[in-house]
Amino acid sequence: MDAARVNAGEYAVRLAGAMRDEEGAVGVLVCGTGQAMAMTANRFTHVRAALCVNGFMARLARQHNDANVLAMGAELVGEGLALECLQVFLTTEALSGIYADRCQMLTDLGGL
Repeated sequence: MDAARVNAGEYAVRLAGAMRDEEGAVGVLVCGTGQAMAMTANRFTHVRAALCVNGFMARLARQHNDANVLAMGAELVGEGLALECLQVFLTTEALSGIYADRCQMLTDLGGL
């Protein structure tokens, strides 16, 4: 049975709103490919959404970009791989140094 179609971007906006005043908040977004949600969420300065299709991408998204939102595509990753991405994402810490500078640059670019 196919899931009902929704405007995925609306859920990304709702997540970003919920995260706005929560220091250290993280979120997960899932749609068909994850692209629409990641693109929408990244319009907000306090969100760094990373579209990940495996644990390696999830680890580097956290370490190198201090991603605070994991975006995944239900049509791209199966349940087992999605759980692996989520576990890696939630247990990996951001690195400092040049990676912190990169995150600050992203914040300085602005957005909503």
